[in-house]
Amino acid sequence: NMFYRTDHHWTTSTGLWAAGKIAGALNRYSGYDIDLSLYDPEKYTFETYKECWVGEQGTKLSEAFTGRDDYTVVTPDFPTSFRSSEFEGERSFDGLVLYRTPEEIMSADAYISHHYFYYLLPLINNNVDHGKVLMLCDSYAHVCEPFLALGVSEIVPKVLRYTDTKVPEMIESGDYDTVLICYAQFMIGAHDDEDSSNYEMFNFGIPAATP
Repeated sequence: NMFYRTDHHWTTSTGLWAAGKIAGALNRYSGYDIDLSLYDPEKYTFETYKECWVGEQGTKLSEAFTGRDDYTVVTPDFPTSFRSSEFEGERSFDGLVLYRTPEEIMSADAYISHHYFYYLLPLINNNVDHGKVLMLCDSYAHVCEPFLALGVSEIVPKVLRYTDTKVPEMIESGDYDTVLICYAQFMIGAHDDEDSSNYEMFNFGIPAATP
């Protein structure tokens, strides 16, 4: 139930759950004092739209075989305020969700992967004053990073396959308190395959071992 039936990505509900787990680990291992009640599902509205889309695996097999997936929009019921280098002014959490009204959800292309409906943006939380986090991540972070941003002062997501900047340069240039590596295990393992676009994704400048 953590994943869609027709897609390999986390559901939005799982993204909220994962953000809470990461926040707890930041408290335990990195000296943060994040209010973990921010990730209590009872503080959120869950709006589920039945059979409204087909995920990436479903499109490969055909909707006739898989049927359609449900989609749930998850938004906090408490005040939120964010700034970003990617938009002007301030936005609430609702402004980080691409499609959030019933009309938008139901009219969206059924073959657009709905995990992309949550923006993956660098965010400054106007309600929190501690914690600048660099989040090295993959597409799963679309439904996780906005929720994690509720508990830290600033978060910068980077999908490494979309940038030529080396990880050490990224870390050294940002004055970060914490670096999170949030990748599906099959993406991290791809660095062993020289033919993979992810081969040098986690190259920290360590020379290859000599036989």
